[in-house]
Amino acid sequence: MKRTFISLLIALTTLLMLFAFGACAPEEPTVEEPTEITGISLSEDGVLTWNAVSGATTYRLVVGMSSDTTTETTFALQQFNLSDGTHTVGIFASKDTSEMEIGFGELEFFTGRSLYFRLG
Repeated sequence: MKRTFISLLIALTTLLMLFAFGACAPEEPTVEEPTEITGISLSEDGVLTWNAVSGATTYRLVVGMSSDTTTETTFALQQFNLSDGTHTVGIFASKDTSEMEIGFGELEFFTGRSLYFRLG
């Protein structure tokens, strides 16, 4: 009888501790979907511009296997030394020094003879 009582007491204590520690677990951070970057435009001389994303401090531009970062909302695509043809540029907005993206946009374009044309 005494053994059964002690076993029951240990089991109840263990269950109580599991519930107590489970309630103290840190909350999972909420990750929001990136905001769509709007107002993306491209001039004939290859200057890409876009609207600022609220809270963004840096923008990373990716074309193929090349990437570069800027703190501005304008970027000269000539820096990528692209071959003539169709390309897609992705713009990723981040805040602070985190890699978490808070904004994303993309643009398909054609370049030929040092001229740039937006497709679509």
